[in-house]
Amino acid sequence: FGLALLAAAAALLAQTRAQTLARADEQLLRTLATAETEANRALMQFDLTLAALPSLLKAAQRPDGWDAEAANLALAELQERQLLFADIALLDESSGRPWATALRATRRTGLDMPPGFIERIRALPVPALTLSDAVVVRSSGERGLLLGRPLDLPGMAPLVAVVEVPAVLLLPATAAIVSSVQGLSVRLERADGQPLLIQPPDEAALEGKLRLPAPSASRAAASEVAVQKAIDGDALRIASRATLYPDVRLVARRLQSDALAAWYETLRWVLAVEFLFLLLVGVVARTAQVQWVRLTQARQAADASAELLDRGLEAMGDAFLLCDANDRVVRWNARYVQLFPWQAEVVSPGVPFRQLLEAGAARRFGALHSEALAWVEDRLRARDSMTTERTQQQDVHSGFVVSLIERRMPDGGIVSVYHDMTANERELI
Repeated sequence: FGLALLAAAAALLAQTRAQTLARADEQLLRTLATAETEANRALMQFDLTLAALPSLLKAAQRPDGWDAEAANLALAELQERQLLFADIALLDESSGRPWATALRATRRTGLDMPPGFIERIRALPVPALTLSDAVVVRSSGERGLLLGRPLDLPGMAPLVAVVEVPAVLLLPATAAIVSSVQGLSVRLERADGQPLLIQPPDEAALEGKLRLPAPSASRAAASEVAVQKAIDGDALRIASRATLYPDVRLVARRLQSDALAAWYETLRWVLAVEFLFLLLVGVVARTAQVQWVRLTQARQAADASAELLDRGLEAMGDAFLLCDANDRVVRWNARYVQLFPWQAEVVSPGVPFRQLLEAGAARRFGALHSEALAWVEDRLRARDSMTTERTQQQDVHSGFVVSLIERRMPDGGIVSVYHDMTANERELI
């Protein structure tokens, strides 16, 4: 009996473990989706801002050339209006020296450019936003990125427009999420695994001292959670999504041990109290067995009753239709379809009674014109005003006559019984 109890507990723990991992994976994918939305929105805003600089700088254009001070003023005003970047600068492509900047300090000292960043910007066959390696933002001392785009102004040497962005401004909502979830991290990285931004910050990974495994291409494309081996041997749950910009993706990672931390606590409690419940489990199991048998018997009885009801309805010589309190079809018999064959493709569970009337009106009048719709509304008003029971005789078509008995049920539903009176009417004639 104890082994059986242990087996049941083990099965329950295995199930809860799977559920815990499923919830952790769902949270991982939700966080990744949030990061994707934030990153794409921010990168597109930066891209559009840099692409619109020629129009912004028209005020700095003079007949004899460009006014650097006017350009500095325009960039400073742009930086003050924006909340997503710390500085913006226009750099000479050949020397890398700033021609115009938003911050005065940058005009004197320049930007700390990662090696080859300007060359990568100008090497693109089509102008596009380019992301640098991780840098330290001068204005805040925090980690961030440089985002650049080629810029050509008439009469000027080739320039490169660069914005300096603190990491916290790129993924603010994602940073708040990962700070509240144990072991969860989100990385903005290149396709080769080089990290550009990590939330929460990880200096060792940003400096290349620690390289985490990259997701496989199939998993990255499907945005599913893959399980890979981490450096310390633990399982690593990982998912990735591509951004709108080539060679840049978002990767969410979480150690499986962190995802199962709460489950491990549950496991310890279960093992601790297992022996205490051994004596009680017999009574509980027996009670559960009795309840299960009763429930099974009740379900079987309900199924048998429903089957008997269906057989009884099919055996009826009259057509039968049952609608709920919202006047939607619940049940009918084969005789109903035989009596009204044009309803065969209309009647189904949940269909409003109005649709049955509209199908009948289309059959009676040939189309749903104003007279047919008035006929439908008249039938619905009579049906809604019924409180207990009503009986009426209807000429359906081509001398086809039915006697209709409708009764309102206590819950508001309506039972309708249609009796074929055609033969009786012909005898009277």
